[in-house]
Amino acid sequence: MASSSASSIFACTNEYLRLLAQQIDDSHLLACLCRVNWQFNANFSPFLYRQCNVTRASRLSAMLSSGYLVHTKRLAVKSRDTFASFEDRDIAAVQCLVQKMPALEVFEWSGLPLPADVPHGLTSCAKLKAVHITYPTTIEENVLGIGIDDGEIDEQGNSEHENYWTKDSIKMRHLFYVQDLSPLAGLEALTIDNMYGNLHLWPGQLIRILRNSPSLRKLRLSICNDAAIRCGRSLVHPFSPFAFFDGVCEAYGESSQGNLPPAPLWLSTLCCGIGVYPSFEASLIKLVDLSRLEVVHLDTRDIADDGGTHFFVWDDGGSESFILFDVFLSPQKCPNLRRFSADRLGGSMYARLLELKENSPEFLHRLIVELEELDDEEFDSEALVLSGNEGESQTTPTTWRENGTWMLCPVGSEESPGEHIIQLDC
Repeated sequence: MASSSASSIFACTNEYLRLLAQQIDDSHLLACLCRVNWQFNANFSPFLYRQCNVTRASRLSAMLSSGYLVHTKRLAVKSRDTFASFEDRDIAAVQCLVQKMPALEVFEWSGLPLPADVPHGLTSCAKLKAVHITYPTTIEENVLGIGIDDGEIDEQGNSEHENYWTKDSIKMRHLFYVQDLSPLAGLEALTIDNMYGNLHLWPGQLIRILRNSPSLRKLRLSICNDAAIRCGRSLVHPFSPFAFFDGVCEAYGESSQGNLPPAPLWLSTLCCGIGVYPSFEASLIKLVDLSRLEVVHLDTRDIADDGGTHFFVWDDGGSESFILFDVFLSPQKCPNLRRFSADRLGGSMYARLLELKENSPEFLHRLIVELEELDDEEFDSEALVLSGNEGESQTTPTTWRENGTWMLCPVGSEESPGEHIIQLDC
């Protein structure tokens, strides 16, 4: 009888521990509880491994021995290491890791180049819903040894200037150059930042992913600055930042299964980074149902390097911009838009906001407008005009954001918005 009672108490204890673990989101606390004794370890470890956040490349190979990877739902590799510390054993471990995570729903990668075999490994994760990949901004030069003057490169990353390749760069190309993400499917969120290499090959991959992810709700794309400059000089496959994304949209709309074209995606969030600029509405609506958009980000910085500007994107003063500010900032076309951000407030965007102030104050008033690069003097003067003078209708956007700081501007004030900044924790 005593043995039966002890067994019942033991079983109840396990149940209580699991219920407690479900309420804990602090990974540090979970790790501490796992060290209490073997019973705590057995009950808390599955919850500790639900989210694996890796900041050191050496941890990748060390994790392979864990028996709790089957419980992992989110793997986030955001390395603080330099590429030099990404050793062969850790590179080889990444694909093995994801193949041991059948419950994986979210895969995040940044700070290091992604091994070429990892996308194939992700196909074993049947529950995968979100993929966020941010390649290093200097991957071409610092990892692959590709310079902006190398011009055309083949599908293995070989340049016509073979005499410049080193033994290390040849090895790196083998490990990291070929990136075939096209097998990804069934996603609800997709981020591919700093696409590199043969840029004319990326649209085919993107279209396949988008076609196979009809429930996609969040999309973020950008191109490596060096790759944009290098491919812009190509005579065989010349790159244009104002044709890349439009081409993807067009090709998506023209692809078909049977006789029916694909339906536009119900995206709630669209982020277009460097080299990805929507410039034709007729193309954009083939990919995106504009009425569903709630968040839009546009990178409006010029594409430049130490040698100067190669593609002019930001429109100073009243210059024309090819970016579709009038489409995104339209209460008729994007009635559900709540947050609009750009890296700089150019002439076209400012003119559109001013037009909204006059004709659609209600739409403007409920917007959050985010600006990343703007000097104080310019911000004060132009935000003040949008705010309106005393006695005018209150049309200021709900929130301005400048240089990473959240700010609320006063409405109907003649004074500088900078004098009424309220910083918010975010």
